[in-house]
Amino acid sequence: MGALALSLLPVVFLFAFGYAILNRTIAKWFSIPAEGVRTNLVDATVALDGEVQDRAQALANWIATLPDVRSGAADFGKLCEDRRIAELRIGAMNLCPAADSDPGAKLLQAHAPLDDGRTLMVGLRRPVDLALQEKEIERATWANIISSPPTKKTFAIYTSCPAADSRCSSCSSPPGSR
Repeated sequence: MGALALSLLPVVFLFAFGYAILNRTIAKWFSIPAEGVRTNLVDATVALDGEVQDRAQALANWIATLPDVRSGAADFGKLCEDRRIAELRIGAMNLCPAADSDPGAKLLQAHAPLDDGRTLMVGLRRPVDLALQEKEIERATWANIISSPPTKKTFAIYTSCPAADSRCSSCSSPPGSR
């Protein structure tokens, strides 16, 4: 019984060490770069929202000064399409006839007063949904880590091509090129 315990004890400790130290450390190595990407995406989202908000305010101020807009004779559909405006309102009336391309995306609004006391509202959406991009990058990163065991083709890149007089079937390169 003592000999059995002495032979199983190192195996149990080796397994515990491998699980507790090695697996958890490797998981942290792969998650730290993903956290850096996430932090950068959050910073980029905040900066992009600020730029889109500033663009919306500039458009609202500019559109409010147009004489055709004040008189109601402007081609609002063309104005919305040319300037990529998701929503254009004077008072409660929506002047952009086109359907919104992504109604779930965040609408950034800016307001500008008109001469007659009404308020012009311009709504823009970000050109890229960074939250969706972040989720896609995270999903792809973890999917690659989990499902990409090394293969023979991976190692064929580092060795010379085995075919002597024709194209190599494993690396598709001419003979002697690797």
